[in-house]
Amino acid sequence: MMLSCPPFIHLLQHCQLKPDKGDFVKELRYLMTRGPNEIDSVAALRVFAATGATHTNTDFTNSEQHDAAEFLQTMMDCLKNELTTSSQLNLEELFETIIIEERNCILKHLYECEKRETSVSHPYMLSLPVQNSKSLAQSMAMFLGEETINVTCGNGHCNSEQAELTSSLYKMPLALVIQLKRSVPHPQIPNTLMKLKNQIRVPARHLFKPGYPQYIL
Repeated sequence: MMLSCPPFIHLLQHCQLKPDKGDFVKELRYLMTRGPNEIDSVAALRVFAATGATHTNTDFTNSEQHDAAEFLQTMMDCLKNELTTSSQLNLEELFETIIIEERNCILKHLYECEKRETSVSHPYMLSLPVQNSKSLAQSMAMFLGEETINVTCGNGHCNSEQAELTSSLYKMPLALVIQLKRSVPHPQIPNTLMKLKNQIRVPARHLFKPGYPQYIL
């Protein structure tokens, strides 16, 4: 799907390469010439094998099941390794989502505690919860919803150790990659993850933030 994404294709076609690099990008450009119907995960894996550009101990070319998020991260690392600084910035700009987290002490009405805002960057993908969710919109609402966190207040007169955390979308990317977090702690077995199997409705088009274009999903 990445190699059929118009903004990503445009970047691959016009990116600037380091003088002694380029094999990985050239392989990706070759895959683009095959057309979206012929591009599959096997072809993408061969890119890693052919260029020797893998930056991880994981062997993606074997027949075992691998994590898609790890594969994407490795792919982006390989790509960045061959790009000039300006093209690396273009790549980050293409996929980066920025979230603003606003933290308010639960005792602010007593001690006039200042709210704190933090900018959080999600470089290549946005991981959304799926537990107790039935749709993409519901998962996004859960991700941006208000929650109580354990944190010490920075106000010297306040001894509160809890705050309300609210997240909001600040910047949306041209190419949005969504990861559905299906692995959650097992409720009965300590230090064990279980995989959620509930279905999530994903529309053909979705508007995540007013003022931005709809995403074709």
